[in-house]
Amino acid sequence: MTTKTTTWITSALTLSAITLLQGCATTQKSTENSKEKAIPVIIKPLNNSTFYIKKETLNTIKAKQAYLDLMTHFNYPIYDSFKTDTLKISDFGLSDFSHVGMASITWINKNYPTGGYQGREIFLLPGQMMAEYKTIQTENSLPKQSSWLVRHGSIYSFSVESTLGFFPDGIQIPESQRQVTKANNCKVINQGGYDTLKNESGWHFIMGGSEGAIVTEFSTFSNPESLRFSNPKVKL
Repeated sequence: MTTKTTTWITSALTLSAITLLQGCATTQKSTENSKEKAIPVIIKPLNNSTFYIKKETLNTIKAKQAYLDLMTHFNYPIYDSFKTDTLKISDFGLSDFSHVGMASITWINKNYPTGGYQGREIFLLPGQMMAEYKTIQTENSLPKQSSWLVRHGSIYSFSVESTLGFFPDGIQIPESQRQVTKANNCKVINQGGYDTLKNESGWHFIMGGSEGAIVTEFSTFSNPESLRFSNPKVKL
């Protein structure tokens, strides 16, 4: 890794523009059986302009390098396929990649008459969220049931629950999404912990913690036709 890259990743993973106060429930094994107050963390999303050509065109080379640097930071194995288009990168068409974006590798995604399954790896930079979404039933699939295992780093798991949960005053949803997100609950999931979506038809998203995150998602079949986003401007 070059000195420039080392400086970049050190700054990205230690400084902050977002202060998250104590209070999200935390889990080491399961969010249902272990809850504690989270240690306050500080998150600094990366400079958004770094990743764009003419403000709206995502520079996929720089974006991919940011994720490769994230993997290096966590000593995560970088397979040759990760340097190809197998590593899918998205800013959801919102031109706010440092705050709203993701990379992913889908290991398998199969649908069968009796049920299907998906396994994929999700990569999130510090303070970077997936666009809030839900899944609906279609002719070919049911709403997706998902669990997320945090391999490295930490995530903030947001969802819509029937009752208002603990949503600390200090937490900041990226400004570009603040007016459209519907989540009313938040949990911090640390390395080695997992979370399961309680309502498979509910709005939800995850966001990278202070060091970003590498997450394994276990789910039923993922059908792009069933995806619905709370932000109508999202494009895949």
